[in-house]
Amino acid sequence: MTKSKSFRPQPSQLYLVIEALPGEATALRLKAALQAAPIASVLFVPPVQNAQEAPDGPAKTGAPAKTGAKYADILKPLIAIVQDREVAALLQNDIGLVKSLKADGVHLDARFGSDPAATHTVSAARDTLSNYIIGAIAGPLRDDAMRHGERGADYVGFGLDPLISDQLEARQRRLERISWWAEIFEIPSVAFDVADPKQARELAEAGADFIAFNLTSNLSAANAAELVTTLAQNIAAAPAQRNGTGAGS
Repeated sequence: MTKSKSFRPQPSQLYLVIEALPGEATALRLKAALQAAPIASVLFVPPVQNAQEAPDGPAKTGAPAKTGAKYADILKPLIAIVQDREVAALLQNDIGLVKSLKADGVHLDARFGSDPAATHTVSAARDTLSNYIIGAIAGPLRDDAMRHGERGADYVGFGLDPLISDQLEARQRRLERISWWAEIFEIPSVAFDVADPKQARELAEAGADFIAFNLTSNLSAANAAELVTTLAQNIAAAPAQRNGTGAGS
């Protein structure tokens, strides 16, 4: 993922989301995924409190929090793995950490109205990170997505609305929003909360520029590579829906 006015991926590209967990298993899983298929970018998110990755194995749910290694220290080698392959490394929400670790950009995730100042945060991020990638999740209203674009986001994300309890309805709403955005706007879209390769293909067919998929900590390196390969194949099989230029300022 590059910040460029001429950037328009055709077909859709993969965007990986991975918890920045301590331990060698995370690095091995990440390397295997990057080698399996072309990846546009990798988003690193902080580990959840009730999950810990053992140094030589998968996450242990409910394990005591690991102490000693700071989050920035965990991120440094992971960012290097990604950038060494000329893939964009993004961090969730932490603008200061993006600058200090020389990541490629920030992903702002204030889901669905949980932060009423979310669209203003895009403006603040653009003021601070003028030459970095800035992406943001859209809220439940179409205006939320448009405001992100107006305030300088390089991409707008569409995920499942947590206020919709029916998962089929939530997925349909996400699909409709991706399709609407693709028909009207040049700023790229990212489809989040994608559960399987079938959904990945449907969203690619609807016009999503990027398909974001969680590389969960219970995957071995081999499983991660297999999953990424399958996702890439499904996305590539989707017919291209549009052409155009423009990927933010």
